[in-house]
Amino acid sequence: MPAGGEPRGGRRPFESETHGDARLRVLDTRFAVCGPGQRDHRRSLRVAPERHERRLRKADAHGQELRASGMSNRKAGTLRALAERFLDGELSDESLARMSDGEIEAELTEIPGIGPWTAHGFLIFALDRPDVLLSGDLALRRAVQHAYGFDHLPTDEEMLQVAERWRPYRSLAVSYLFASEKGT
Repeated sequence: MPAGGEPRGGRRPFESETHGDARLRVLDTRFAVCGPGQRDHRRSLRVAPERHERRLRKADAHGQELRASGMSNRKAGTLRALAERFLDGELSDESLARMSDGEIEAELTEIPGIGPWTAHGFLIFALDRPDVLLSGDLALRRAVQHAYGFDHLPTDEEMLQVAERWRPYRSLAVSYLFASEKGT
């Protein structure tokens, strides 16, 4: 990192004039990665339970639909388990709104196929939580490497050290850093 811990160019990544559309959906790696112009992922969890039930029945009747979309059986199983938690009332928009970030991470990581990276992505991009870091994300590590002049991919400890200065807006910094990598 350059002397003084400042990013190259003297400007922090989240101080750029525009950040583009850095919204991600947690489907590519667990739930989804969604780019500009695609359907807003937050709506998918807020539809009526009857629609979820119909979708689950349809998935049972036509199990190949998810496979045909390119989703692995494991990812489809993860999505199904998550949908079932919403159907059973174990999870709801209201319960998620009342939970802390740590409680949500604990609840989500109980579902097979959902780990900390996925839970953190869900907190940032689906729930708009302001102070979450995806320190293990390779694209974010590359963005920090470029923005802060590291000659190597930053370690977890280095990521945490750099991101400490972003509190309480680490999620915003993550979005700007992801956007900065799209332009390179």
